[in-house]
Amino acid sequence: MDIPRRRFTILDGIIVVAAATIAFVWSRGAVNNFLDVYRSVPAASLDHCITSGLTIPVPTLVLATFATLIIRSLRPRPSWRKTALQPGFVACAAAALAVCSQGVLRLGTVTVKRLLGFTNCATPVGALQHLAAVDLFDTGEAVIAAWLTLILIRGWRAEPTWIDRLGRLIGFFWIILALVNRFNFLRIYA
Repeated sequence: MDIPRRRFTILDGIIVVAAATIAFVWSRGAVNNFLDVYRSVPAASLDHCITSGLTIPVPTLVLATFATLIIRSLRPRPSWRKTALQPGFVACAAAALAVCSQGVLRLGTVTVKRLLGFTNCATPVGALQHLAAVDLFDTGEAVIAAWLTLILIRGWRAEPTWIDRLGRLIGFFWIILALVNRFNFLRIYA
């Protein structure tokens, strides 16, 4: 029995608006940081401008990733077996796993340092800002690995729905972010 395709609902709109609001508030710090670096043009090199500019889309990508996973889990949806072969869902799941593992690692490091009495370590809020600024640039590599796995097992089952297309678009943006970060790193240190 084929599950009917899910149309955009009011609940989907509420989830998208909530995610966009949180992403907007979270992105303000990244935009302010970028503007501070950009204003100090004589002191800031192009490398610093690119690196600080890369932090701007990260909050939006993180919230879009989790919002897409929540929307995909709402009914009606295909079985989990079919959903697990959709590249949009796989991209968002891989990105969410990478974001969560980096977040736990960063917050755990800050917590242990604070418990051990290090005074020059970041606060938990500073750790989350550092997470968005540095640690999540390589999330695209998790998406690449997940998509390559789908291709290798011949499980790529793209669904022509807005949810799967949105997930693929988010995965594509994670990959672009990782590639720009890698090229900037190579340009700096090559």
